[in-house]
Amino acid sequence: MKSLMEVSVLSTIKNKLAGAIYGFAIGDAMGATTEFMNHAQIKKQYGQVTDIIGGGWLNLEAGKVTDDTQMTICVMDALMGNIKLFEECCMGNFIEWYRMGPKDVGGQCSRGIICAMSTGHFIEKDDMALGNGSLMRAMPCVLINRPDLNVAQGKLTHNNSECSQIILEYTRLIQNILYNNLYTYKVKSILEPSGYIRDTFNNSLYWASKPSFEKAIIGAVNDGGDADTIAAITGSIAGARFGYDAIPKRWIDQLDSDVKIYLEKFKNFVFSYLQI
Repeated sequence: MKSLMEVSVLSTIKNKLAGAIYGFAIGDAMGATTEFMNHAQIKKQYGQVTDIIGGGWLNLEAGKVTDDTQMTICVMDALMGNIKLFEECCMGNFIEWYRMGPKDVGGQCSRGIICAMSTGHFIEKDDMALGNGSLMRAMPCVLINRPDLNVAQGKLTHNNSECSQIILEYTRLIQNILYNNLYTYKVKSILEPSGYIRDTFNNSLYWASKPSFEKAIIGAVNDGGDADTIAAITGSIAGARFGYDAIPKRWIDQLDSDVKIYLEKFKNFVFSYLQI
C-alpha cells in the first residue's frame, strides 16, 4: 500500500504529464491563428490573441490543430501499437496521414514521407535538414522516457546530428521537470521565430520560463513567425512545469473534441506504461 507521500508525488507527476500532453495541443491550436504573421500584423488584426479562435492562413475552425499535433498523434499511435516495430509503424502512420491530404505539411517532413513511399527506405542523412519538424512531434517519446525512440522518429524525416541533439536536450529537460522538479534552462532573449530548429527550441525555452502557463502560451502565440510549432513546444514544457490544473479551462474546452479523445487515450497509455 502506497503512503500518502507516495500518492501525492504520483498525483503531481500525473498532473504534469497531462499538462505536457494538453499544453502541446493547445499551443498548436492557438498558435495556428498567428502563424507567419509579425508583431505589427498581429496587433493590427487581433490586438492580442488570448484564446483559441481559429482562422489564420490555414483558415482553421476554432479548436482544430495543424500538422504539429496531427504528426504527434501519429507518433502516439505508433508507441501504443507494436513498439518493437516503432519506426515502421510511425512512418506507416505518417504515410497514411499524408495520403489523406492534410492542409499543411512541412517541406522536409514531406520529403521524408515521399522518400519512404517511393523507395521503401527511410531518408538519408542530410546535414541541411534543420527545420523543426522532428522536434515538433518529440513530446510523446519524452513522456515514456525513450530518448532512443525519439531520435529514431526524428531521423525519419530530419536525419541529422543537430536535430537529434536538440531532441535529446528537450527529452532531458522535460524528464527533469517531471521527476526532479528542475527547470534550469535560462534564455536571455528570443531569436527570430523561424522554422529553424535551434530558433524554435530557444524561443520555446524563453516563453516556457514565464511565471504561468497562460503567460507562456500567450507570449509565444503573439510573437508570430512559426507560432503554432513554437507555442506547441512551449505548451509541452510549460504544461510539464505547471501541470494540467494550471491550464485555463476555457482553452481545454475550446480544443477540438476529436483531438481530446486522442490525447486522453495517450495519457492513459502513458500512465499505464509508467505504472503510475
